[in-house]
Amino acid sequence: IFSNRSACFFQLGKYTEALVEATKAIKQNRNWSKGYFRAGRAALEMEYYQEALDMFEKGLEKEPSNKDLQVWAKKARDIRNQQKQDKLVKKHTTDYSKFDALTQQEQDEEDEEEAANDPNRIILGDKYYSSSKMEQRQLKAMLGYKEPPPPPFEPKFDTDMIYRHDNR
Repeated sequence: IFSNRSACFFQLGKYTEALVEATKAIKQNRNWSKGYFRAGRAALEMEYYQEALDMFEKGLEKEPSNKDLQVWAKKARDIRNQQKQDKLVKKHTTDYSKFDALTQQEQDEEDEEEAANDPNRIILGDKYYSSSKMEQRQLKAMLGYKEPPPPPFEPKFDTDMIYRHDNR
């Protein structure tokens, strides 16, 4: 009955209760592999990888031909090994945060210098914006600046050439 309760708790996502019930099932009958299987699955979901592997291996000692225990023991072993590998990689990685902060500071200084030399810049508060002439006109219009109208269009070609046709 404890094994079934463990399975129910497992399906409900209550892995701690599932592990407790599986442990009760193991205490009731230490030679029954299903209790170890249930305990191993619950421990695996709780991210106790080594403990889960131990439970699966104890179950395999009781019933070596159990395919489920073999499959889940392999999964637990793979996950545990991957976790160990990730810890080693994390331990040996370099912290580039100070270098990144220094390069960001240099980039900010270069941006400020570039902004000071930008003829199309607009300063709003403590930030500057580089903009096109159209954006500058729109911004000035929103702020209430009056801009003189552009000069009328004057063609730079001979208009008589357009209307002259060769009579053929």
